[in-house]
Amino acid sequence: MANRKAVVFGVEGTELTAEETSFFKDVNPAGFILFSRNIADAEQVRRLTESLRECVGDGDIMILTDEEGGRVRRFRPPLFRDYPAVRRIGELAETDYKDASRFAYLNALMMGTELLNLGVNVDCAPVLDLLFDNADKVIGDRAFAKDPSIVKSISGKFALGLIHAGVTPVIKHIPGHGRAMKDTHTDIVKVDASIEDMKNTDFVPFCCFPHPVFGMMSHIVYTAVDADHPATLSGKVRRLVENELGFHGILFSDDFSMGALTGFESDMRSLAGQALSSGAVDIILHCNGNLDEMVAIASAVTRLSDEQQRTISETLAQKRLFRDWSDIVKEYEDLYGRFFSR
Repeated sequence: MANRKAVVFGVEGTELTAEETSFFKDVNPAGFILFSRNIADAEQVRRLTESLRECVGDGDIMILTDEEGGRVRRFRPPLFRDYPAVRRIGELAETDYKDASRFAYLNALMMGTELLNLGVNVDCAPVLDLLFDNADKVIGDRAFAKDPSIVKSISGKFALGLIHAGVTPVIKHIPGHGRAMKDTHTDIVKVDASIEDMKNTDFVPFCCFPHPVFGMMSHIVYTAVDADHPATLSGKVRRLVENELGFHGILFSDDFSMGALTGFESDMRSLAGQALSSGAVDIILHCNGNLDEMVAIASAVTRLSDEQQRTISETLAQKRLFRDWSDIVKEYEDLYGRFFSR
């Protein structure tokens, strides 16, 4: 992880172009993120992830994706199993916590194993946001439940399943996206709830999360904390995350190519510089594969500190548990058949 820049980039297609290869070698980013446009079949994905590692000369580089199950997933059948939206697991937890807890763990264990076999070692999941009535549907069935205690406990099992598969989770969207009345992919979004209200609800699943994970900061403006800046540009929100949520791990921004940041700064370079200089996040996430935008961001981002690089390495180095895979698959399929096949 030596001398990595504090940025994770997307790539344009199913293989690296010569221009991308040269750029990534020069920049030395902290990692890469894959989207559906980067995926054709299993062998192609393995070649791509191998070429990304070779490009920066690091077999342990972070390669991320968003694989939540349900509608937010980059890998789909027949390449990947058809994993359910986590809201369905939360619904089960509301009536049968024991089986839901076990299924959440197995679901993530299976998912993580499939990801690792394709060269992906970081998953931007689970979602810890709460399900709120009348909020924008951007979260919707990506949330486990309305009850923060259910979200906290079941998401912990999900995260542990990923870890035991050898994949590091990224919990999101800190400090809570469920109340949003607009979609941050397209709009500037504000949440006006008081800090006290959020302490009793939104913050609960994130508080003192029990496993070693990364986090993802939302693009939302929390007016009770910082009325002028979205969380990804706000040192005030970062301090709240540390002091109130007890999260001291590595924080990624949400995707910088989303519409939520429109209007807060004049250009992508300024946005990236503010996000890092304010201390709001540790690593910029830029996903759309636009090389011009990546060049602008790369000119603003700094190198990761020795402490940040050490924290990343330690978080990635969780112990993968090896066991009889046939037993795991059978138990998973039995539970899936009982609760989710109908």
